[in-house]
Amino acid sequence: LHWKSTSQSGNTYQQYLNGSFMASLMNGANVIRNHYKHIYSANAILEGMESSPLPEKYKTEIMAEAKFIRAFNYFYLVRLFGDLPIYTTTPEKDKDYYIPRSSFKDVYELIVSDLTDAQINMRTKAEQEEMNGITDRADRYAATALLAQVYAQIGALMSYPDFQAFGTKATGEVKPEFSHLGFTAAED
Repeated sequence: LHWKSTSQSGNTYQQYLNGSFMASLMNGANVIRNHYKHIYSANAILEGMESSPLPEKYKTEIMAEAKFIRAFNYFYLVRLFGDLPIYTTTPEKDKDYYIPRSSFKDVYELIVSDLTDAQINMRTKAEQEEMNGITDRADRYAATALLAQVYAQIGALMSYPDFQAFGTKATGEVKPEFSHLGFTAAED
C-alpha cells in the first residue's frame, strides 16, 4: 500500500507508511467496509447465477469474473489485516455477519481457488471485444497476473516469517505452512 498525503497525521499516517491498518481506526474500518461491500456484491452475483436462466457458458464467465473480484478484494484485505472473516455467501440476518475470523492461510486458499477458476473461465480480451466491444474489463490474463502476485506474496510470507504482523509470531508458528496449496518451500 502506497499512500502519501499531507492531510494524514499521527497514527493513521504511520499505518499508511507501514502498509497496514488497525481495524479500530476509522480509516481501517472504512477499508474493511468498502472491500467487504465488493465481496458481498460478488457473492450476490455468484448466488444469483446459480438459478439464472442464462446460457451456461455465459453464467460460467460471469461467475468467474465475480470470483476474480472477490479474490482481488480478499487479497487486498489479507495483506493488511491477516486473519479475516470469510464470506462465500451473502449474509441474510444480522447474526450471519458476525462470524469468527479465519486464518490468513484459509483466506489465501480461497483466493487461490477463486483465481484458478477465474483464470480458466474468464473471457480473453478478444472474446470480450467480440461479445460487446469492451476490452477494458478484467479478463483471464488479469486473473493470471493476480494469481502470480498471490504466489509471490505466499513465497514472501514463507521466506520472511519474522516480518509478518500476523500468523507466525502471533500464533506461535515458526514458519507459515502452505502445503495444502502445494507450497512446501518459498521457492515453490
